[in-house]
Amino acid sequence: MSTVVVIGAGLAGLSSALMLSESGHRVSIVARGWGGLLLSKGTIDILGWINDGASIASGTSASGTDISSAKTSGNSITEGASSTDFTEGTGGTGDQPVVAVAPALADFIAAHPEHPYASIGAKHVLAGTAWLARQLPFFASESAPEKPGDLTNKLLPTAIGAVQPSAFVPESMEASILTAGGHYLIVGIDNFKDFHAHLVADNLAACPYVHVHTRAASITLPLRSDRSDDDNPDATGTTIARRLDICDGDSADGERSPEFISLVEQLAGLARTGETVLLPAVLGLSPQTYATLSAQLGVPVGEIPLPPPSIPGRRMHDFLVHQCRERRIDILLNAEAVGVTPHAETGDSGAPSIRSVAVRVAGRVKQLPADAVVYAGGGFGSGALERDSFGHMRDTVCSAPVWSPNGDIFGSGLRVDQWMRPTSLPTGVDRSAGESASAIFTNLYCAGDIIGGALPWNEGSGEGIALGSAFAAAEAVNAMDRAHVNHIQQEPSHQRNIEADTKEDR
Repeated sequence: MSTVVVIGAGLAGLSSALMLSESGHRVSIVARGWGGLLLSKGTIDILGWINDGASIASGTSASGTDISSAKTSGNSITEGASSTDFTEGTGGTGDQPVVAVAPALADFIAAHPEHPYASIGAKHVLAGTAWLARQLPFFASESAPEKPGDLTNKLLPTAIGAVQPSAFVPESMEASILTAGGHYLIVGIDNFKDFHAHLVADNLAACPYVHVHTRAASITLPLRSDRSDDDNPDATGTTIARRLDICDGDSADGERSPEFISLVEQLAGLARTGETVLLPAVLGLSPQTYATLSAQLGVPVGEIPLPPPSIPGRRMHDFLVHQCRERRIDILLNAEAVGVTPHAETGDSGAPSIRSVAVRVAGRVKQLPADAVVYAGGGFGSGALERDSFGHMRDTVCSAPVWSPNGDIFGSGLRVDQWMRPTSLPTGVDRSAGESASAIFTNLYCAGDIIGGALPWNEGSGEGIALGSAFAAAEAVNAMDRAHVNHIQQEPSHQRNIEADTKEDR
């Protein structure tokens, strides 16, 4: 099997490393630090919003696919109501939440041929996101349908009372899925200042996409402080999550912390019959904390995603990092990939292949040999791309050409072919007409935000791009490895045929 160097330790980097390790490759990760998972909401989004496809919002995709009957057992947005109930109203923005993911994704790709999804392909996007949903034990098992075409978005509340569509949600947010006519108690924590329960409740009650009933309440947790005169100090979400995780015993079966006991007691006295309790997403760094709380409380309880730092995002990050270490994937942090060294000869395509990656670590630069490289270093925000005083963008690792669609610096990135290899493909090339891209390196593959042409925060497409490209890149590495093995296996028999022909000539 091949030796693969993955550049970047975000969702795309960690996922592609695990996918490649599952296939038997020797994988190393090089990163300056941990990626954006610690800032993510902790959900898996594929395509959340459309602003130019009213036909989809009304129940029929542009391709004519009827999506008005899309439902999800146990996770339905309107408990059996049609998707037209889900998308009723525009809120004055012109945007509409996507209901049925597969047909909307196909239409989106057709309408946006320069978007990363056009190169990745809907099949890889759906396969990559479903892969992660199955990997994470704290995601609902039924959230990944057997048929990718049956996947639907769920509406979740945000920390200001708006809504966000997500394709896959953790178990701690299952109860947070908004259902038409549902009753929700929004609970704030007085000593946690990043969440305002009354604001969330009022805005959700006025939501144009789904009609719900809300009310607000607040509690105070007995958080401990280093100051003797401060009984209830203000705390961050991470502090509260850690306090709720703590057991007085040596194991998870030990007596729970005073903060956890107080939380259960106060919530039990607040909830009314038929209400779902929604709290800020601070219910433990360990997924087991939420499971214990939900079992003890006896009423539906869910988390509302918060701005960063994100506790649900950290749960995903911690699990993937743990899995990488369990698989003996070498993670080299505080290291920076600063270049690649190509082989002297070129392949049949005329493009060179990478022999090693130059990594600056511990005050020196060393070469990491690589049969393949997965470039998941992020975009402009992560430093993988730089812009000089003249406005010129450059790639800091492989010197690939950078393009900026519509001059948007945050949408800038590398262009890739269907194998996720960075190319010199100019803007406007019609892929459907069979025009091919010119790969810069034959064994360099891109994943995640380094691929240009998207604004994930507007589209709700961040995890879809990261996981879809990681899945496509892993498949491309596997195909390259199989081709190399077949070539080696064929050489001896080919040599024997030559020797036999020589003997006959004699």
